[in-house]
Amino acid sequence: MDAQKEVSESLGRLTQTAPGGFAMALHIEFTTPTYLFQTYPKAWIDYYSQNGLVMRDPTVMWGFDNLGVIPWTELSESDPDRIMDQAREHGIDNGFTYALESGDKRSICSFAKGADTFSDAEVASITGEVDRMCELTQDMENLSPETREQLRKLLRHAPQLTPHLAVELTLEFVARDHRQCAPDRLERLDRRGPVE
Repeated sequence: MDAQKEVSESLGRLTQTAPGGFAMALHIEFTTPTYLFQTYPKAWIDYYSQNGLVMRDPTVMWGFDNLGVIPWTELSESDPDRIMDQAREHGIDNGFTYALESGDKRSICSFAKGADTFSDAEVASITGEVDRMCELTQDMENLSPETREQLRKLLRHAPQLTPHLAVELTLEFVARDHRQCAPDRLERLDRRGPVE
């Protein structure tokens, strides 16, 4: 099976297992992911971006400092800005964060279940999918332009993957040379100004 088809099928399985949505920042270099997959409700994605929450998000901070899995319930003490409460107000609840390293890059992924909590088997299934996604997307420069275009076309299928949610699936390709994109991106991520 080709990588594009496997990525597409994996994303489909993840949207079913994490009906509350997810954000997967794969192969982060400095603070910029090579791939960013999001299926949270569009209202939350917009609010999160407009308010520059990423640099204060306890799931992101934990992911940069740790490897493994942590349930969101264990992050309340490291959330002075009450970002998890804000997420709950947008319907994003009962989740966990998974941080891993592949090669010399870190990936940080968060998944929400919604009304119920994830079982141990579901967490194992999701982390296995993430591990495989990291393998498939390890070297961006090895992806052909055709494969990149096929991955972008996944955007058109998001409503079919999760018809019961008003979600937006975004796939972002970021330039490999962080010096070209990082200052602008960091300024957008943290409204307090660029990070040096």
